Amino acid sequence: MNSTNKLINGIATHIIDWNIENPKAAILIVHGYAEHAGRYDHVAKFFNENKIAVRSFDLRGHGLSKGERANVDNFEYFIDDLATITQSFRSDYDNVPLFVLGHSMGGLILSIAAAKNKIANIENIILSNPAFDISSNQPKILVAIIRFLAKILPNIQTVKLDSKFISRDKEVRDKYDHDPLVYRGGSKPKMINEFDNAGKWIRENASQIKQNLYLNYSKSDKVVYPFASEDFFKNISSSDKKLTEYPGLYHELLNEPEKLEVMNNVLDWINSKM
Repeated sequence: MNSTNKLINGIATHIIDWNIENPKAAILIVHGYAEHAGRYDHVAKFFNENKIAVRSFDLRGHGLSKGERANVDNFEYFIDDLATITQSFRSDYDNVPLFVLGHSMGGLILSIAAAKNKIANIENIILSNPAFDISSNQPKILVAIIRFLAKILPNIQTVKLDSKFISRDKEVRDKYDHDPLVYRGGSKPKMINEFDNAGKWIRENASQIKQNLYLNYSKSDKVVYPFASEDFFKNISSSDKKLTEYPGLYHELLNEPEKLEVMNNVLDWINSKM
């Protein structure tokens, strides 16, 4: 593993590479809200063991990348950053099949970028409990308050993500709560409003997705509204698409006790595209 910092659209961005010799494929991982790329070290090592090179990066405002913590004025900044990074990813691995995996908010960012043809013509995308809808599973009064605060107090800290819903593995939860690179402050109304509107956009424009797509989700996910994934899957235009549901698993499928099953299923799908 080696890491670098590169200027991406004016933001110093932390990029991690898990390189191997003579990879048969390469995968770019896009992490979720409040977390960082380093939390995918075990995932990267799994793929490395199966001859797949891995790259990930800290989103702006996350981990070791610069920017206001867990906050953006415009969600489109995330899309543009991913567009820039996929270009260099394609250039660096121009002789092997390419894949992009997005978890939670990373899955939303990836899906919007794919719908807008901003992922350097990469044809294979993988989603893990994508955050297509973060409001339908929340109390309506809370959603209304956040939307109101976004107009008058856009950067005030409100509710924070409860780690008890990210994984059933206590060790994962404890590490998450004590990881200095994980944002554990309250969510900011402007950011949440941008996040929510981005989810609405992809739900309305899912038909623009044409890439090969593998969607992994759990109906027991309490962090995002999981049934939005089912509607998204029905509405995309991809001729090659696969859906796997994991009963009982929580939000971070790749950090659940059954993570090896999830990773092997992703590996099987990747191998089917070789």
